[in-house]
Amino acid sequence: MDKFIYSKLWFRRRIILRKISYKDTGPYFAGYIEIKLNDPKDWVRHATASDSGYFYDVWPFTDLPGWPTFAGYLPIDERHLYIGFDTQEFADSYSKEDCIEILKDTAKKLAYDNE
Repeated sequence: MDKFIYSKLWFRRRIILRKISYKDTGPYFAGYIEIKLNDPKDWVRHATASDSGYFYDVWPFTDLPGWPTFAGYLPIDERHLYIGFDTQEFADSYSKEDCIEILKDTAKKLAYDNE
């Protein structure tokens, strides 16, 4: 099962949560936060190239569980870029509510950083 379970605009950025569960894995969550075209040009360039590794050392993405595991367009929104994380390695440690709060906190940090 792979299902998008949450989508909301928070501090002018779309945040999305997906629940993933396979026969031998899961369930766990993947969270995504929208990258805006007026964000740093390097962010946009690397997200467009699906280079999630670039964001390992970029604040505030360093605060995501584990590290960023996704950069690019989502199948449910091919017009906007996203940076994402997943909790596969930490499935028991993060609830749906935890992941939503992480996404909200990241959106808030980005909003105040870009003022």
